Amino acid sequence: MKNIIEKQKGWLLAIAIALIVLGALAIAGGITLIFMGTVHSSLAIKLIEIIGGSLLILLGLGGIVYGIIMLFTGIALKATKETIKEENLAKKPNEVICPKCGFSNKENTEVCTHCGEKLNFSN
Repeated sequence: MKNIIEKQKGWLLAIAIALIVLGALAIAGGITLIFMGTVHSSLAIKLIEIIGGSLLILLGLGGIVYGIIMLFTGIALKATKETIKEENLAKKPNEVICPKCGFSNKENTEVCTHCGEKLNFSN
């Protein structure tokens, strides 16, 4: 079982990839709108489609940039002993967090059931 930080890293990477894909789709939609705006005869429809397409492209570019930033952040995110110290994690009642791997153990467990590290707990 993964520790809390590794679980969050997985979600961060999934959201980053989704943002990049949605950004690319928004750009494709914006380009389509701009080209559609060039074929209509009405000036008002042309302007709406060209401006709307341009805004969609900008939105898509922003999504891609933000997705790339999140992707690199997620790749760089690492669980260290400092980040998984017991006082740095939200803990449920009747559990002991392993100082080595961050695994949540039952309160009266003497060693971590995930990595075997000796647990210190106080009643």
